[in-house]
Amino acid sequence: MIRGSQSFSMLGWIISFIIICSIFVLLRFWSSTIQKRKFYADDFLVLLAHIAMIAMAGVTIWGIVNGLGNPAADLSMDEFKVMAQVLVGASVTWTVSTTVVKMAVLCLYTRIFDVVIFKRIAYGLIGVCACYGIAFEVVFITRCTPVSQEWDPVPWGSCKDVKQTQMASNSINLVLDVAIVVLPMIPLWSLQMALTRKLVITGMFGFGFATVAVMLYRVYVTVHANPDPALALADVGLLSFIELWLGIIVACVPTTAPVFRTYVKPTLFKALSKFCGYSRKTVSNPIETIGGSGKASGGRSGHNFRSNRDYAELSIASTFDNRRSSDISLVPPSGAKTRTYCGPGGGVADPTLEGVYVQQQFHVQELGNNNRIR
Repeated sequence: MIRGSQSFSMLGWIISFIIICSIFVLLRFWSSTIQKRKFYADDFLVLLAHIAMIAMAGVTIWGIVNGLGNPAADLSMDEFKVMAQVLVGASVTWTVSTTVVKMAVLCLYTRIFDVVIFKRIAYGLIGVCACYGIAFEVVFITRCTPVSQEWDPVPWGSCKDVKQTQMASNSINLVLDVAIVVLPMIPLWSLQMALTRKLVITGMFGFGFATVAVMLYRVYVTVHANPDPALALADVGLLSFIELWLGIIVACVPTTAPVFRTYVKPTLFKALSKFCGYSRKTVSNPIETIGGSGKASGGRSGHNFRSNRDYAELSIASTFDNRRSSDISLVPPSGAKTRTYCGPGGGVADPTLEGVYVQQQFHVQELGNNNRIR
């Protein structure tokens, strides 16, 4: 039976975030159906990470039912054996989930950033994550010889120090998390776009720093572990869950734009119209999230997003007033597609503009030195 406030608290955290993470995963796949795009590797990796997280939750709930979260002095010998089994099962499922969610984020990067050196680094990190996952699966499973030594000991069996194993895993995991969060920042901030848009996209990617903060605290907790082994297992287990929950959410957030653009944004606009009397038509932000299919603005040669039906990716774009269009020379390269949109005033962020505005957008794969917006 579940007993103790810490056990009930941990159970509440697990159930709440299983629901939250499930919603984000569903939003991700719902967005893909709205876009009518095929599923990519990162979609399946996120789903696998979510399944592994739920498996870890099942193992942990089994532990909670058997006293996890209570002092060791309150546990029976059978419950101690269950704690040892929970440690092995949770370590294996956690390693699977944290590895594939990192690979999912990196796979998403390779479809957003169309920079050769960036892609090579991302693919390299995917390989490192895969090696990390395989290596530590073996380490966690073979920590004791035989595996059942802690709950069914034999005279010739032995176990390695669990703290050393966790420190090695957490340290490498922390380095990988930092690399994954920092990786897109350099090409992003070298783009020529409005500062507010840079900040929005940076915040979207930079949300991964929350995972880094959790990993840092987990390293601290591992070093200064609670002397009670049962309580120490509960503390580390909850932090491990928080890392996975944040990782799954971070991997899903950039892909959910179609749902919010199609359903949430019109609902909010109707609410504003009803309660605030706001009736003027609005123009969508060119970059809503990376997961949308809207048009995007301004990019520098060598640091651009590909623009396609699947993701909103940065390209060369210009919106200008036709009264001053002679000041802007647009020279499209060979093979560029030109799309011109004409409509009544209001598309340009200029309250004094009257008449018609023109927006020209060139979807450019590669720009030469002479093909620039001047």
